[in-house]
Amino acid sequence: SSIFKLGVLRELVLSENPIDISFQGINEAEKLINLYLDDTNVNSLDGIGDAKNLQILNVAGNNLEGTIPFDLYLLTSLKTLDLGYNFLSGKLNNVIGAMTSLESLHLYHNQFTGRIPAAIGDLINLKELNLAENNFDGTIPPELNDLTNLRFLSIQREGGILGTADVGINQGKSSLQGLGLTGPL
Repeated sequence: SSIFKLGVLRELVLSENPIDISFQGINEAEKLINLYLDDTNVNSLDGIGDAKNLQILNVAGNNLEGTIPFDLYLLTSLKTLDLGYNFLSGKLNNVIGAMTSLESLHLYHNQFTGRIPAAIGDLINLKELNLAENNFDGTIPPELNDLTNLRFLSIQREGGILGTADVGINQGKSSLQGLGLTGPL
Protein backbone atom coordinates (compact mmCIF):
# COMPACT_ATOMS: atom_id res chain seq x y z
CA SER A 1 0.00 0.00 0.00
CA SER A 2 1.32 3.45 -0.87
CA ILE A 3 0.45 4.80 2.60
CA PHE A 4 3.55 3.04 3.89
CA LYS A 5 5.74 5.36 1.81
CA LEU A 6 5.20 7.98 4.53
CA GLY A 7 8.65 7.50 6.05
CA VAL A 8 8.06 9.28 9.35
CA LEU A 9 4.60 7.79 10.01
CA ARG A 10 4.52 6.51 13.62
CA GLU A 11 0.86 5.68 14.10
CA LEU A 12 -1.81 4.67 11.60
CA VAL A 13 -5.43 4.49 12.76
CA LEU A 14 -7.94 3.30 10.18
CA SER A 15 -10.36 1.65 12.63
CA GLU A 16 -14.01 1.23 11.69
CA ASN A 17 -13.54 2.05 8.02
CA PRO A 18 -14.75 -0.40 5.37
CA ILE A 19 -11.32 -0.83 3.76
CA ASP A 20 -8.94 -3.65 3.02
CA ILE A 21 -5.25 -2.95 3.13
CA SER A 22 -2.23 -4.73 1.73
CA PHE A 23 0.91 -4.90 3.83
CA GLN A 24 3.11 -4.90 0.76
CA GLY A 25 5.72 -2.19 1.26
CA ILE A 26 5.14 -1.85 5.01
CA ASN A 27 8.90 -2.16 5.50
CA GLU A 28 9.20 1.37 4.06
CA ALA A 29 7.34 2.77 7.08
CA GLU A 30 10.36 2.23 9.33
CA LYS A 31 9.06 4.47 12.12
CA LEU A 32 5.58 2.88 12.25
CA ILE A 33 5.02 1.52 15.76
CA ASN A 34 1.21 1.59 16.20
CA LEU A 35 -1.20 0.11 13.67
CA TYR A 36 -4.94 0.09 14.35
CA LEU A 37 -7.00 -1.73 11.72
CA ASP A 38 -9.78 -3.04 13.95
CA ASP A 39 -13.25 -3.36 12.44
CA THR A 40 -12.11 -2.78 8.88
CA ASN A 41 -12.22 -5.35 6.08
CA VAL A 42 -8.67 -6.69 6.44
CA ASN A 43 -8.69 -10.29 5.22
CA SER A 44 -4.98 -11.14 5.10
CA LEU A 45 -1.90 -10.50 7.21
CA ASP A 46 0.50 -11.46 4.42
CA GLY A 47 3.56 -9.24 4.63
CA ILE A 48 2.93 -7.97 8.18
CA GLY A 49 6.20 -9.57 9.28
CA ASP A 50 8.09 -6.81 7.45
CA ALA A 51 6.85 -4.27 10.02
CA LYS A 52 9.79 -5.01 12.33
CA ASN A 53 9.28 -2.00 14.64
CA LEU A 54 5.56 -2.48 15.35
CA GLN A 55 4.68 -2.29 19.03
CA ILE A 56 0.88 -2.29 18.74
CA LEU A 57 -1.09 -4.26 16.16
CA ASN A 58 -4.88 -4.31 16.42
CA VAL A 59 -6.74 -6.19 13.68
CA ALA A 60 -9.69 -7.28 15.81
CA GLY A 61 -13.12 -7.62 14.22
CA ASN A 62 -12.07 -8.41 10.66
CA ASN A 63 -12.34 -11.28 8.20
CA LEU A 64 -9.05 -13.02 8.94
CA GLU A 65 -9.17 -16.76 8.27
CA GLY A 66 -6.76 -19.66 8.49
CA THR A 67 -3.78 -19.92 10.79
CA ILE A 68 -1.70 -17.08 12.17
CA PRO A 69 1.02 -16.39 9.56
CA PHE A 70 4.43 -17.50 10.81
CA ASP A 71 6.03 -14.11 10.16
CA LEU A 72 3.61 -12.49 12.63
CA TYR A 73 5.23 -14.55 15.40
CA LEU A 74 8.57 -12.97 14.43
CA LEU A 75 7.44 -9.44 15.34
CA THR A 76 9.41 -9.50 18.58
CA SER A 77 8.94 -5.76 19.28
CA LEU A 78 5.16 -6.15 19.64
CA LYS A 79 3.81 -5.15 23.03
CA THR A 80 0.11 -5.43 22.12
CA LEU A 81 -1.44 -7.90 19.69
CA ASP A 82 -5.21 -8.05 19.24
CA LEU A 83 -6.54 -10.65 16.79
CA GLY A 84 -9.92 -11.03 18.49
CA TYR A 85 -13.24 -11.48 16.68
CA ASN A 86 -11.89 -13.04 13.51
CA PHE A 87 -12.10 -16.51 11.98
CA LEU A 88 -8.55 -17.65 12.71
CA SER A 89 -8.16 -21.38 13.28
CA GLY A 90 -5.66 -24.17 13.79
CA LYS A 91 -3.16 -24.55 16.57
CA LEU A 92 -1.05 -21.77 18.04
CA ASN A 93 2.60 -22.24 17.11
CA ASN A 94 5.07 -22.76 19.96
CA VAL A 95 7.22 -20.00 18.48
CA ILE A 96 4.73 -17.62 20.13
CA GLY A 97 7.06 -17.88 23.13
CA ALA A 98 9.63 -15.78 21.23
CA MET A 99 7.32 -12.74 21.40
CA THR A 100 8.74 -11.83 24.81
CA SER A 101 7.96 -8.10 24.52
CA LEU A 102 4.21 -8.82 24.54
CA GLU A 103 2.32 -7.21 27.38
CA SER A 104 -1.16 -7.74 25.97
CA LEU A 105 -2.25 -10.75 23.88
CA HIS A 106 -5.88 -10.99 22.74
CA LEU A 107 -6.86 -14.01 20.65
CA TYR A 108 -10.48 -14.21 21.86
CA HIS A 109 -13.47 -15.25 19.74
CA ASN A 110 -11.71 -17.18 16.99
CA GLN A 111 -11.63 -20.87 16.13
CA PHE A 112 -8.26 -21.97 17.52
CA THR A 113 -7.97 -25.64 18.43
CA GLY A 114 -5.59 -27.96 20.24
CA ARG A 115 -3.75 -27.27 23.44
CA ILE A 116 -2.79 -23.89 24.75
CA PRO A 117 0.96 -23.96 24.09
CA ALA A 118 3.20 -24.15 27.15
CA ALA A 119 5.43 -21.59 25.38
CA ILE A 120 2.93 -18.88 26.39
CA GLY A 121 4.61 -19.19 29.79
CA ASP A 122 7.72 -17.64 28.20
CA LEU A 123 5.86 -14.35 27.68
CA ILE A 124 7.00 -13.05 31.06
CA ASN A 125 5.97 -9.45 30.36
CA LEU A 126 2.31 -10.36 29.74
CA LYS A 127 -0.18 -8.34 31.74
CA GLU A 128 -3.27 -9.36 29.74
CA LEU A 129 -4.02 -12.75 28.17
CA ASN A 130 -7.39 -13.32 26.53
CA LEU A 131 -7.86 -16.73 24.89
CA ALA A 132 -11.63 -16.93 25.47
CA GLU A 133 -14.22 -18.30 23.05
CA ASN A 134 -12.04 -20.64 21.02
CA ASN A 135 -11.94 -24.42 20.83
CA PHE A 136 -8.87 -25.18 22.93
CA ASP A 137 -8.76 -28.50 24.73
CA GLY A 138 -6.47 -30.46 27.00
CA THR A 139 -5.04 -29.34 30.28
CA ILE A 140 -4.29 -25.79 31.23
CA PRO A 141 -0.50 -25.55 30.94
CA PRO A 142 1.18 -25.09 34.34
CA GLU A 143 3.58 -22.67 32.62
CA LEU A 144 0.83 -20.03 32.89
CA ASN A 145 1.99 -19.79 36.52
CA ASP A 146 5.22 -18.25 35.19
CA LEU A 147 3.29 -15.17 34.05
CA THR A 148 3.87 -13.27 37.28
CA ASN A 149 2.95 -9.89 35.74
CA LEU A 150 -0.45 -11.13 34.56
CA ARG A 151 -3.36 -8.92 35.68
CA PHE A 152 -6.07 -10.25 33.34
CA LEU A 153 -6.64 -13.86 32.23
CA SER A 154 -9.64 -15.06 30.26
CA ILE A 155 -9.97 -18.62 28.97
CA GLN A 156 -13.70 -19.23 29.34
CA ARG A 157 -16.04 -20.79 26.81
CA GLU A 158 -13.67 -23.38 25.42
CA GLY A 159 -16.23 -25.94 24.24
CA GLY A 160 -16.83 -28.89 26.51
CA ILE A 161 -19.34 -31.63 27.17
CA LEU A 162 -22.27 -31.32 29.56
CA GLY A 163 -21.75 -33.10 32.87
CA THR A 164 -17.95 -32.93 33.01
CA ALA A 165 -15.73 -30.94 35.32
CA ASP A 166 -13.96 -29.23 32.42
CA VAL A 167 -13.30 -25.52 32.52
CA GLY A 168 -15.75 -23.54 30.41
CA ILE A 169 -18.17 -26.33 29.55
CA ASN A 170 -21.11 -25.38 27.36
CA GLN A 171 -20.84 -21.69 28.05
CA GLY A 172 -20.42 -20.18 24.66
CA LYS A 173 -20.59 -20.20 20.94
CA SER A 174 -17.92 -22.82 20.45
CA SER A 175 -18.58 -24.47 17.10
CA LEU A 176 -16.97 -27.77 18.15
CA GLN A 177 -18.10 -30.08 20.92
CA GLY A 178 -14.72 -30.85 22.40
CA LEU A 179 -13.54 -31.74 25.83
CA GLY A 180 -12.74 -28.18 26.79
CA LEU A 181 -9.92 -27.46 29.18
CA THR A 182 -9.14 -29.67 32.15
CA GLY A 183 -6.66 -29.92 34.99
CA PRO A 184 -5.79 -28.07 38.15
CA LEU A 185 -5.72 -24.32 38.50
